[in-house]
Amino acid sequence: MAESEFNGSFLPSLRKRWEGYAVRDEGKGKYAACSPGSDNWYTVTLSNKGWSCTCGYAEHRKFHCKHIHAVENIAMLPEPEPAETAVLDPVPENTCPRCGAAGAPKAGVRRNRNYDNQRCECRSCDRKFSANRGFGGLMAPPGVVARAIDDFHSGKSAGAISRSLRDELAHPPAQQTVSNWIRKAVASADKLTQSLNPCLGEKFRIDGMYVKVDGEAAYLHIVIDDATRYMVSYMLTPNKATDDVSAVLREAERVAGKKPTLLVSDKDWAYHAGWKKELRARNSGWKKTHHHRHVHASYDINNTMERFNGTVRPFLDRMRGFKRANTRLLEGFRIHYNHVRPHEGLGGTAPGEVAGITVNGPKWLTLVQHASLLKNAG
Repeated sequence: MAESEFNGSFLPSLRKRWEGYAVRDEGKGKYAACSPGSDNWYTVTLSNKGWSCTCGYAEHRKFHCKHIHAVENIAMLPEPEPAETAVLDPVPENTCPRCGAAGAPKAGVRRNRNYDNQRCECRSCDRKFSANRGFGGLMAPPGVVARAIDDFHSGKSAGAISRSLRDELAHPPAQQTVSNWIRKAVASADKLTQSLNPCLGEKFRIDGMYVKVDGEAAYLHIVIDDATRYMVSYMLTPNKATDDVSAVLREAERVAGKKPTLLVSDKDWAYHAGWKKELRARNSGWKKTHHHRHVHASYDINNTMERFNGTVRPFLDRMRGFKRANTRLLEGFRIHYNHVRPHEGLGGTAPGEVAGITVNGPKWLTLVQHASLLKNAG
């Protein structure tokens, strides 16, 4: 057996249950696993038909045993220390957007219909700027706008948000105004999140669902990372063909910066064909990605993806379809799910934070502020 062992401490909440197991890599998709307090080693094999184990439970009951789960959760999680981490803190209102100098003194206010917008003057570059970084031109305080964006992605409609602001603002926004806030913020935050590098695991899951685009049937493909629950990529396509699946897998590889070791899906032929085209190694020098597609109802192999689909479907039902394929609504959901929404399976932590990207403060406010800084730096 090879001497290399997996004993990292990254993602302790996910790995704590399996930390007493010993796992050794034997190469060529084979692992040796031993449970705590036992001297019996069992061979766990990974092939394109999925996992198998030599223990009696797996051989006779045909279920995933504890040894298979231990190998998946120990051998296929990210490295103990992420290669890169990012911490996004709220930007102080007196920080210059041009040169980044902090502590700019106040220089009067600009009175809007709903609030007084503080202005500052930078001593380093003599530039006057407003404190509503990333929310310029909006007739509402940045905190109110950010809260409205969060409420929309948490389940409230734009009309309900507009009505809820009637008691808070002297001149409440119309429903279309709230929609414009959301569209502008998502467009800004999208550029920021695309520049971040999450630290993802080696096991991806892919699935899809039917949606309506301009009254026509379409297919939404989504790839998530099993270790961090991070929504890696998505694509809205007119049908489910090999090229469509290949495109979303190619995008997932770009975001992750690597090919996964294992791709899990259902038995749909399109996912297997897409895996063949994009991820299967063509020579011994390339990294090999296994495809586990033999899913049975009694297995818990794809329950994580089905649980994620249960989060996506209420959002899609609330939208009642999309007007166009390049809608920003899906990108807003991805940002909210990855960096804002607490995940119960991760102990109330957002998937992005588990993947090494921490957003502090009011999250949508912080994301839009840093997106504005990124735009000025570019």
